[in-house]
Amino acid sequence: MIVSMCGGGDDSTSALVDEATTTSSTTTFAPSKVEVFNEAELVGFSISYKDNQIKEAITNWLLNAREERIKVFVKLGICIGESFLAKNSDKINQSIAENPWFTKKNIENALFALKDMLELDMLESWIKPYSMQEQVNPKRVLIIMAGNIPLVGFHDLLSVIISGHKPIVKLSSNDRILMSLLIEVLITISPSLKNDIQFIDKVKNKKFDAVISTG
Repeated sequence: MIVSMCGGGDDSTSALVDEATTTSSTTTFAPSKVEVFNEAELVGFSISYKDNQIKEAITNWLLNAREERIKVFVKLGICIGESFLAKNSDKINQSIAENPWFTKKNIENALFALKDMLELDMLESWIKPYSMQEQVNPKRVLIIMAGNIPLVGFHDLLSVIISGHKPIVKLSSNDRILMSLLIEVLITISPSLKNDIQFIDKVKNKKFDAVISTG
């Protein structure tokens, strides 16, 4: 229920998102034996058995995983509004105090720009040109975030999660409060992200497969 996650909205919010992100009513074949396997085992299962019906079910299952990730960000966009700003005014003011370059106005502009970006049709239009395969073995992607603009690192986080990889986040000391706030809301919406998003203070001796650095 989104009302407790965002401090606004109503009981129907989650249902509206689910309805908006439903693209097909096709029933897929999902035998109980397959359901207990993890993602890597499922792919191996489809290759070993060469059963088209099972392979189709596995493909749909992997695609659904991406759709669920998209839903999480759509719900985050729904969270952002005037009530969200009011509820988190202390954190916004704290962020301004820690970074004198930030103003209330440009923080609000950044949040509402994200809200527009997280509309379902905007996300789908952004993803459509890319031939993304669901990740059986997700990479650990280090994101070294900048802090010169409010929430400038959010798009990197979005890109890593939507593509099925696992982010290792080094927050900027100049924008740690706002980014932490949005990640907290994301985890409230989808608790499984708590295991996927790792935070670090220092890069030295950390293991990762790829890096995104902005600044």
